Amino acid sequence: MSLVWEVAIGVLIVAGPLVGLVLAARGEAVGRLVGLQLAGVTTVMILVAVSVGDGQTSYLIVPLTLAVLLTTGTLVFTRLIRQRSQRIADAQAADGDGDGPQGRRS
Repeated sequence: MSLVWEVAIGVLIVAGPLVGLVLAARGEAVGRLVGLQLAGVTTVMILVAVSVGDGQTSYLIVPLTLAVLLTTGTLVFTRLIRQRSQRIADAQAADGDGDGPQGRRS
């Protein structure tokens, strides 16, 4: 493996997943989703860089599979976030506190 690939892998290992995991550990649900995506994408990039750096194209199956799973997981997580926010909005509307979409009628 050449020095360029080793440096690229080193930078990705230090910068990407760690920042993504910090973002995924705190904040709102959407911010956590962004952190998980950042960690996942940089992990895919690290695996691709290792594969290309070693010259083993057979190693590419792992990052390609991970990319498909990341996309599917994002869609599922986004749907769960939407359902949760819809339940909260429905509960607020049922309380009749005026903040919901059915709050004030003229």
